[in-house]
Amino acid sequence: MRTMAQALRHLISLVESLTLHHVRARVAKILLDQEVALQSSCYSYRLTQPEIAALAGTAREVAGRTFKELEEADTIEMRRGRAVVVHPQRLQLLAQESS
Repeated sequence: MRTMAQALRHLISLVESLTLHHVRARVAKILLDQEVALQSSCYSYRLTQPEIAALAGTAREVAGRTFKELEEADTIEMRRGRAVVVHPQRLQLLAQESS
């Protein structure tokens, strides 16, 4: 029963995110979560653009445009098809945006 409740809370959170937040905010949140994971463990894998697009619930092309916007704003740097956070504070502000 507890597992089912956790799954339901996760799904509600996902639906809320997909309906109330811009793609840019969802991508920013994913990138921030990735940075936390990279800093808090020996985890060293950076997600690819298609992987982040899938997690954000959008097409790779839309995610690609979002990466370009974030890169032009000097918030991230793209290295070998993977995003590296340059200014986490700016990214945090973007992650809090709603539609």
